[in-house]
Amino acid sequence: MNNIYIVAAGLLALVWLTVHIFVGGRQIARPLLTAPDLAPIVRETQYLCWHFTSVAIGSMAGLNLWAVFSGQPAYARAAMVLASGFVVVGIGLVVMRNTRHIDLPQGWLFVPDVLLGGVGMWG
Repeated sequence: MNNIYIVAAGLLALVWLTVHIFVGGRQIARPLLTAPDLAPIVRETQYLCWHFTSVAIGSMAGLNLWAVFSGQPAYARAAMVLASGFVVVGIGLVVMRNTRHIDLPQGWLFVPDVLLGGVGMWG
């Protein structure tokens, strides 16, 4: 396990968590909470999912960093699997829904995390 790449993957996930909280909070979560045309159950479910995403990205960062501090590569592999899932869903769903990646680039943001994790694990 090459620690420098795993640390980089963890720090990059922290960057994405910060973007998610501050940019996503302003552009997505706040408008979602005040959307008058959404049923309360839909609004609250989406808000809950937004927080689940925060936890998942935070976990991705924590798993990578814990892998380095503990010397246990299984944590980095778990983070890489999580990032890979974000990539597959984030890119694939945009294609399946016939939307544009320029409007929904989130899946692409995790490609570097997967690559850093892969190089850190096997490079």
